[in-house]
Amino acid sequence: MYNFELNYSYLNQYISLILLIFLVLLTSIEKTFVRAAFDILIFTIYMPVAVMLTIQGTSIFYAIYPFISIVIIFVTWLFLKNIKLNIYSGYSVLTYDQFTKLVSIVYLLPLFVLIISNYQVLFNNIILTYENTYDIRAEVTANGMLGYYLNWYNFLFFPIFLDITRKRFKYFYLFIAFIGAWFIMNKYAVKIIFFNYFLLFIFSVTFLKFQKYVNYFVHIFFFILFSLSFILDKLYLAVLDRFFYIIGINSLYYFDYYGKNDLRFFEGSKLDLGISKTGKVQGFIIDDNYYQGLGVNQSAGFLPTIYSDIGLFGVMIGSFLIGLIMKILYSYVEISPLYSFLLIIAFAFMLMNFSLNMIPLSTGLIVVVISKMIIRSRSYE
Repeated sequence: MYNFELNYSYLNQYISLILLIFLVLLTSIEKTFVRAAFDILIFTIYMPVAVMLTIQGTSIFYAIYPFISIVIIFVTWLFLKNIKLNIYSGYSVLTYDQFTKLVSIVYLLPLFVLIISNYQVLFNNIILTYENTYDIRAEVTANGMLGYYLNWYNFLFFPIFLDITRKRFKYFYLFIAFIGAWFIMNKYAVKIIFFNYFLLFIFSVTFLKFQKYVNYFVHIFFFILFSLSFILDKLYLAVLDRFFYIIGINSLYYFDYYGKNDLRFFEGSKLDLGISKTGKVQGFIIDDNYYQGLGVNQSAGFLPTIYSDIGLFGVMIGSFLIGLIMKILYSYVEISPLYSFLLIIAFAFMLMNFSLNMIPLSTGLIVVVISKMIIRSRSYE
């Protein structure tokens, strides 16, 4: 974990706890499986910030950003929940069955080519790969279409394959999903794909076997996650570091820097307004100002990045859009409840790693939304 100065604030602790209790009570109103997504948002967006600003004694005001975001997402969801969101175009281009076959082809063809040209990677020691992640990434990069393909694993490919496995008992899809996750981990050292495969598998089993308790599973999951950090020591601490502490630290640094300096207005992205001319990605600016300045892209999730682009207004608009997206993903429940659940869970975890303007193309979200427009409802019965 990165070094930082300890300056514990009990005032921050108490205020953060009050805000946390409010979020838990508010989101507990929701009784569908979407409640699990809000628990994930609380654990991965609010709590990292609350914990780190308490430990560092940073301004408690920074806790307001994730707090407001989750409240807006939830209120948006409640408003849209019972509204019939008919985005079906009326053109029955695909059935859900045909859609899954098409996605399978898109997944298998590139993977087949990659494995044929690098088959020896399948036999690498995955523990050594894990320990040498950054050395491997320095030598092997995945850019362009390959980068998009890898990012589509967590949101486009895995949820569909897990759903097919459940409905058709085609465990072949579960196997090829594992092979893909194993290969990508060993070849490109992309840990998040490997971890998310097991994460979504665990959530799918919970949904199918213990659906009555699915809204409590997130609490159990994170309790186990933190408990293991005391047992597995350094190996596991690296995971906790990446998925909790770094998110909290970087979020605070983003809020601090862009609260005092000019906003970016989507500089360098397809939404670039042409106002900001820093010539650097946010992560490198944060690295220069808060770390060693060694040229590391200190990335953050949707909340710090949207704040760095258009401030608090961006947090509010972005949160509303996330609530809308959750409603669209939930609409898949009429086709497959499990698929809808996995999409929402994957989307909730995705928000701690991707900026909002990257999500549509980089994760395959746009494919999922367009597919809902052309897939017949209840076409997979």
